[in-house]
Amino acid sequence: MRTQPTPLSLPHLPARRLRPCMARGLALCLALWALAPAPARGTSPRPSTEDGGRVTVPLSHYLELQQRIEELEREKGKEKEPALAELVSQETTVTVGEPSAANEDAAQLTTVFQVEIRGDYREPLVLPLTGLAETVSVDPAAGAALHRTAAGELELVPEQPGTYRVRVEGARTLERDADGRRLTLTASPAPVAATWLDLPAGLDWRSAGAVVVAEQADEDRRRLRLALPRDRDVTVTLGRRLDEDPLENALVQTVTVTVLDLDANGTRRHDIVLYEVLRGEISSFEVELPPGLEVEQVGSDEGDAAPVRSADRLTVHRERRLSGTGYLVLTSPAPASGTVPMAPVRPSVPVRAHYLVLASSVAADVTPQPDAAWSQVDLGDLPSTVREDLRTLRPTAAWRRVTDSEGDLRVALDPLPPAPTSGDVIRRRENTTLLTREGSLVHQDRYVLQRVLSAFEVELPAGLRLWSATVDGDEVRPVVRGDRLAIPLTLQGEAEARVEVVFLEREKLPERRAQIGITLPQVGLPVLEHRWRLLLPETHRYRYEEGSLPIASQGAVDRLVAQPAAQTVTRSGLNVFEGEAFEVTAGLSGRVVAEDGSPLPGVVVALTGRALSGPRQQVTDELGRFHFPPVPDGHYQVTAQLEGFQTVTQSVQLREQKAQTIGLVLPLAAVAEEILVTADATPPPAPGKRELAKRAEDQRRRLLLDQEVALLNQGLVGGVRPLPVEIPETGKLLFLAGALPPEQVTVRLSVKDR
Repeated sequence: MRTQPTPLSLPHLPARRLRPCMARGLALCLALWALAPAPARGTSPRPSTEDGGRVTVPLSHYLELQQRIEELEREKGKEKEPALAELVSQETTVTVGEPSAANEDAAQLTTVFQVEIRGDYREPLVLPLTGLAETVSVDPAAGAALHRTAAGELELVPEQPGTYRVRVEGARTLERDADGRRLTLTASPAPVAATWLDLPAGLDWRSAGAVVVAEQADEDRRRLRLALPRDRDVTVTLGRRLDEDPLENALVQTVTVTVLDLDANGTRRHDIVLYEVLRGEISSFEVELPPGLEVEQVGSDEGDAAPVRSADRLTVHRERRLSGTGYLVLTSPAPASGTVPMAPVRPSVPVRAHYLVLASSVAADVTPQPDAAWSQVDLGDLPSTVREDLRTLRPTAAWRRVTDSEGDLRVALDPLPPAPTSGDVIRRRENTTLLTREGSLVHQDRYVLQRVLSAFEVELPAGLRLWSATVDGDEVRPVVRGDRLAIPLTLQGEAEARVEVVFLEREKLPERRAQIGITLPQVGLPVLEHRWRLLLPETHRYRYEEGSLPIASQGAVDRLVAQPAAQTVTRSGLNVFEGEAFEVTAGLSGRVVAEDGSPLPGVVVALTGRALSGPRQQVTDELGRFHFPPVPDGHYQVTAQLEGFQTVTQSVQLREQKAQTIGLVLPLAAVAEEILVTADATPPPAPGKRELAKRAEDQRRRLLLDQEVALLNQGLVGGVRPLPVEIPETGKLLFLAGALPPEQVTVRLSVKDR
């Protein structure tokens, strides 16, 4: 006879048994128990709710339910790890034999990949392989497989997550050309990638974009660790042996220049070695450094360089052999005062001359010592290449060494105390004054303030009415105290603010011949640079009588229109001087001619493109030339129009900091097939050069005024409300400019009614 298990009443369970079930809820326990298979006949009974609603289950069923609940909760709380395959690192070693060896046309390659597999990742992972794989191994051997595709790619097929190390050994045939033997290395997407180049100690090599991170050398071999670009394949070219370098047979001479650069931020020393290869070619620069010289930056005519330094000798391997003129530049810190050693660097080739150049933007007393070792020369006596590159440093003095002694060369440096300054200055002031048709004056006054305080004060002349004021493009409300305005500024300390104020002055244009005087608002701060443009209607004739600012040349006006803001780019050659910039004529230039090659003045040339808010126009001069300032990179259309000629359109691809020149040829316009000829008809004379020049000048002036008036003819001035004035369609431009003007700036014009 089978006895039934003793039922267990839940309320009488021990606390440690009852707590998990109550935490999950009694309903959940019963639901899971109900889903379990029904017990066989004669086994434990179903739960009973007798005895006041109490639930009674067998103890064995309760323990099974508790274990099942815990397993379900563990599976539910476990987050599924995302599938991921990543090439963590790659290290490639390229071993090259002697050029005379039997395997000179092949290089041995050993590549070690480290791959991280996470989650349920089953897709093949392509490994960037260079050359033919001869031996391949995977560690650990279990959990992944290697596959070679029909295209020759090596794939890692993972079966389970983990970290795998794949080692591939093989060879790659070297290609030959006129420069030597070449090997192309496949780009690696790994975040950590290292390439070792193991080659004979005397073998020359070069690779564009490669930087030498470390170098190990012995008597027979040289091992270089290279940092290569990651976004493209890299080609390594192996040349002749270094011991066969044509330096021994080449004719090379050098000129060394030591530049002592003084400014408010400290003193820098630049050692320039100018190489001139008269015969043959050289593949590297090698110089011996004087004691105590700490080189911080190295550059050459090929750009920034990664030198190899051994003791007091520094070597820079060139990417291309030099046959002609090149240079090496070393930048080092120098003491700001006291005695500064000036022993020069010593190249491995003969030195023709050594110069010392002082470039200073601060006041200082500089004396080369000893006196007998130096002879002061004119700046024009410096080599032309160095003189051109040093132009932006503003060199002030130069000396040439006249003795062979190098050990005692020095400079006594004694900076002078700076002159006291007020601190707050107006770096640039630009005024645009428009004389309207009804005789009113509109003044647009723009300031660039340096080291500003909390407010900027402007004193208004009599009859001038404030219209709007902005600071850094935001509208502000000045505080008016009589005839003075206090414009609040938000920037303080070492900062810069841009202020724009617009004024209106009524009834300034006389009816007959007379003189008018225009006075600008007065500011209490020194102005370093002041530009004033006056736009005058053509209904009168004008003559400049006198003023605080002189009249600028027509060339300055043309440059202002063609290139309103100076464009600067950093020169990629001698670029070791911090902050160095050269003015360039970037943008689009060109020339328009007729079919017979004669220049066409007065041609309206329009530049259109998606990057521009509207078309830009220029008018060709008497030689048919035009110039557009730099525009954003993109594709543009250039259209040339002139009455009597066919319109020509040409597509160009422009870059913002690159100058580009094009030529346009305008054919004559088509002639009608039917021509009515009468006996008395005489053909009109063809316009001469003077007439064409006059037409070009008229169109140039009209376009110039349109561009200047565009600053005011936009319905809004200073971001406030439109001015109640009538802007003329055509007019004349008077351009005044000066530095450090007086506090009160005026101009007086003679005006005569036409």
